[in-house]
Amino acid sequence: MKKINELTIISTRWFDKTYGNTYHSCRVLIDNKEIGVVDFTYGYDEMYIQTALEILKSNDYLFDNVNELKRFISNNKDSAVIYCKDVKRKKDMGKYMENYYGAQ
Repeated sequence: MKKINELTIISTRWFDKTYGNTYHSCRVLIDNKEIGVVDFTYGYDEMYIQTALEILKSNDYLFDNVNELKRFISNNKDSAVIYCKDVKRKKDMGKYMENYYGAQ
């Protein structure tokens, strides 16, 4: 696995009240460099961590499963962090991620 000095996962979740579905977006940064973004996909609860795992795997950062990624984050609290925000409107999903990323 490639070395990770800093890992940041930024996500938003939106609940579609009309149809009862939850969607999320996910952005992954390694050492303050974006390695992947998923702008809009179905998934409730902590599915954004699964999406982050897929982004990491596609960039040769190999974690076997979500639990291994969570364990890595838990063991590296100074350098690995997850931000997730629930938003009320679908159009706010990207705004939070852009605003957060722009502040970096």
